[in-house]
Amino acid sequence: MRDADANETRWRPRVAVLVDDIVKCSGLSRSVLQRRFRSVLGTTIHHEILSACLKEACHLLVEIDLTMIDIAERVGFRHQEHMGVVFRKRLKTTPGR
Repeated sequence: MRDADANETRWRPRVAVLVDDIVKCSGLSRSVLQRRFRSVLGTTIHHEILSACLKEACHLLVEIDLTMIDIAERVGFRHQEHMGVVFRKRLKTTPGR
């Protein structure tokens, strides 16, 4: 597990799929699926799920009049503060900018 993934374990999607859901649907073991995923896409499943959630959060911040708390919950973060940490780490900015 990459350090970034280990630091993002507090993130749990409300609506988005979990890595475990993908593993169950694939019929492969978690380790085999993750190895294949990384070999094809060069990243982890968790990283891709988190990227999709951040993309959706960016969209909501621009297009819809919601509070940070509502956006964080809608895209799967337990706390808006954690969404801010992930934004700063991944996007080098804050959700408020």
